[in-house]
Amino acid sequence: MNDPATYYIEQWQHRLGLDAWDIRYNPDRKVSKLSLANNTNTEGLLICEIGIQKGCPDEEIEGCVVHEMVHLLVNPIVDKAIALAGTVGNEAISMMLMDEYHEMRENLIEQLTRVLLGRKTMPFGKALTKEFSSFLDAA
Repeated sequence: MNDPATYYIEQWQHRLGLDAWDIRYNPDRKVSKLSLANNTNTEGLLICEIGIQKGCPDEEIEGCVVHEMVHLLVNPIVDKAIALAGTVGNEAISMMLMDEYHEMRENLIEQLTRVLLGRKTMPFGKALTKEFSSFLDAA
């Protein structure tokens, strides 16, 4: 059997509809968080390299792999929203919107990962910050 991360990539890639991607596990990649992926889309070549923190418990590896692969599904949509948020006239509001979208993306990805793995989900639907809600009300 391959290492657990490669095994889970093989198990989940087709299920998630990511057959067009070349998804690889790099055991030598140094990561500061539990897991991290480098995703590139250059000239039609879709490549994802996943790194998992050394010492990650075996029972968490599948969740790390699925989490990073769900990024491939969600990022194109959220990245557009983040880019648009960066064009709002006021720099402070742009930064706040971009931070909100980054956090919302991670929460969504973690929730979807938990659902896919049949794990208990987190309370979802964090209230927007007061400033962000006020901005939307004024728009």
